[in-house]
Amino acid sequence: MSDSTETYVRFKSLRFLGYPDYRVGTDGSVETRKERRRGIGNAQGGWGVGKWKRIKEMKRGKYLAAVLSHGGKATPYSIHRLVLLAFVGDPPEGKPVACHNNGKHHDNRLENLRWDCQKGNLADRKAHGTERLGEQCHNSKLTDEDVRWIRKIWKGRLMTQKQMGIVLGRPEPTIQHVCVGRHWTHVRD
Repeated sequence: MSDSTETYVRFKSLRFLGYPDYRVGTDGSVETRKERRRGIGNAQGGWGVGKWKRIKEMKRGKYLAAVLSHGGKATPYSIHRLVLLAFVGDPPEGKPVACHNNGKHHDNRLENLRWDCQKGNLADRKAHGTERLGEQCHNSKLTDEDVRWIRKIWKGRLMTQKQMGIVLGRPEPTIQHVCVGRHWTHVRD
């Protein structure tokens, strides 16, 4: 008896998307049996059908994608969507987003994926600790320190929102959103 646990990977054809020479596995792998053949049939060679081979994934934003080609046209597809489309089917009404249950964008195993709504996907970010708030956002205009300063000054009524905006070099509405608690609610005083 062996201690190693062997996982069985099931594959489904991507023919339903118009790619008969591709298939996707429950482990998130994408394979093709297209291969470049040289000198078969004519001097230039061409494409033929061979053994199934895993294709190289590429990063598309924070997700993995596979480039599928047919009829001379190559198209990138997010692998997590391919897995769900092949094994679960089209997204149900109101749940068009392919979500990762564990929050790991490169884990495209079927058991880690589900269809959900955008609200569910955002709740996942919070639960997994991958939600980007405040300074973690690439387009943040304020720092946590700025927010604490704004609240302190606003609480003591030492400056107007417009004056604080001038000091920080930010528009008044940005300051107002901090003062009324609309934005930056995650920062504690």
